[in-house]
Amino acid sequence: MIPLLLCLFVSGGGDGTKIQLEADKSVLLPDVPFQLTITVEGAPNGTVVHLSGIEKDGKPVFSAVLSGGTAVLDKVVTHGQATAQPGMAEIRADIGDSSETISIRVIPGWLCLLPALLAILLAIVTREVLVSLFAGVWAGGLIVLGFGPEELLLSALRALDTTIVEALTDPSNMKIVLFTLIMGGMVGVMSKSGGTRGIVDVVSKFAKTPRSGMISTWVMGLTIFFDDYANCMIIGSTMRPLTDRLKISREKLAYIVDSTAAPVATLSVISTWVVAKMGFVVQTGKVQESEMFSLFLELIPYSFYSLFTLFFVFLVAVSRRDFGPMRKAENRALETGAVLRPGATPLSDAETSLEKQESDMSRRWHVAAVPVVALVTFTILGLVLTGRQALGDAAETAGFWKVMGNADSFNAILWGAMGGSVLALVLAMLGGHLTPRKSIEAWVGGCKGMLTAVLVLTLAWSIAATCRELSTGEWVIARIGDDLPLKWLPVITFVVSALVAFATGTSWGTMAILVPIIVPWAWTSPEDGIRLASLAGVLSGAIFGDHCSPISDTTVMSSLATASDHIDHVRTQLPYGLLCGGVAIFIGFIPVGFGLPPWVSLIVGAALLVATLLLLGRKPRTA
Repeated sequence: MIPLLLCLFVSGGGDGTKIQLEADKSVLLPDVPFQLTITVEGAPNGTVVHLSGIEKDGKPVFSAVLSGGTAVLDKVVTHGQATAQPGMAEIRADIGDSSETISIRVIPGWLCLLPALLAILLAIVTREVLVSLFAGVWAGGLIVLGFGPEELLLSALRALDTTIVEALTDPSNMKIVLFTLIMGGMVGVMSKSGGTRGIVDVVSKFAKTPRSGMISTWVMGLTIFFDDYANCMIIGSTMRPLTDRLKISREKLAYIVDSTAAPVATLSVISTWVVAKMGFVVQTGKVQESEMFSLFLELIPYSFYSLFTLFFVFLVAVSRRDFGPMRKAENRALETGAVLRPGATPLSDAETSLEKQESDMSRRWHVAAVPVVALVTFTILGLVLTGRQALGDAAETAGFWKVMGNADSFNAILWGAMGGSVLALVLAMLGGHLTPRKSIEAWVGGCKGMLTAVLVLTLAWSIAATCRELSTGEWVIARIGDDLPLKWLPVITFVVSALVAFATGTSWGTMAILVPIIVPWAWTSPEDGIRLASLAGVLSGAIFGDHCSPISDTTVMSSLATASDHIDHVRTQLPYGLLCGGVAIFIGFIPVGFGLPPWVSLIVGAALLVATLLLLGRKPRTA
């Protein structure tokens, strides 16, 4: 987020005191709090600054006391109607005869949704993901700078040289970019050396039909439980040649990969997701670190969307029944052998497709399997190493969960990808499958195949940054109101979390926004069921919104790992996601809010999914 630095200094008149006012928002939304920092050079401790134009908790703020020349006011909103011009809020600070005033733009709340909604709608209508995402970032710049002829150009330049650059240079995002490129290089070497073809030959002994191919993909997705990014990249790129051979559409493969990765990671006792989400909970002060593990286990039965999604993916694979756009894609693949829609634009170059393999290429499965195992091993070791390093001397007595809770997951997956990539190069060269020059060319070629995906990821992060700058999440939360009966809290948190994740494209960001707000609210209830269901509603809703959003990073990575057209992936997955989300709402979160045991909801919900698939789903015409 780019802080607003509207800092005017008063040096003449009065006693010459210089006052600086700084707000942490570029624009303000009605009823959405912001932070105001007041700085007065050389002011002694205890100096009182008189204020006007802001309020907190419904009461005007008339003064602030300086400490070290600074006062920070959190969660304040604008107060009063006197403005320098329409759509502007004035905040004034006075010390003696000196004063300072800043004017900040105030926009209607609904405008904060415009960038994300514009990007999503354009992507669905035009199928041009890059153009649509850039349009959303551009729109965000217009909202910040104002709507005018000059701002049209300035907002486009701002989107390029500020928003996109800052999103790309964020350390965590840059690590994901490097992880994606290195994984692409590893897959390229595995393909050119014959390792991927060898994996296909081995798995083909067990997966000889589309049904067994989809089940195998689902089972393999369950085994990469420690991180959703690694899950998408490993399973998608490894299974793609096999599913192409079995005439399974790329849309179906992307759905299985996407709808397995995050749900598995969020339910696994050892994963980067657990570390993040339980960390958010502990930071609220309502749960102690020693209670993290037991609380996580208690949340699992309430994670309705994740459990229903994993079950439904298995149902679709076993029954071979589909409905909506997915059924059309499967019919096309089986009838014509076209795993992609004619005219589709895959998000990555399918270097591992069987058609590109040379006929005399050695088919040795270990050239692909060993690097993948190494990636998993190095990642887990990286989690342990970074966790122990962060704890320092305390690591000697810390338990496993304490270590994992302090691990750096981004560094761990980056190290794992590099370890697997280097091992793939070594095996390809030592085994005589590729010369050193051909090995490097294969690695670089794999990286090139990820270029489009990196661009999409960068723009998706830029949209998320724009939404943070416009306080999209906070505005949606403010619409809930304070008089909501607690029994409705689980379903409300699920829906709001899904909306925020859908609009911002980030599940982790959604958790970071909502958990600190929902946990204290939910913990006012004496009923454990409402507490657990409300917290689970935030976590499940974030995954639900993420699955439905075309600007989600994990949705993008599923498309690039499977070499699927991104919008085709979103369109075919959406009906399945909405079905599981609807069952989670009406069979899960609403009933448990009124006291129904979660296991009853799980049984009834699973039965309803089976009935719905039997009623709406149809097998492919050639099956």
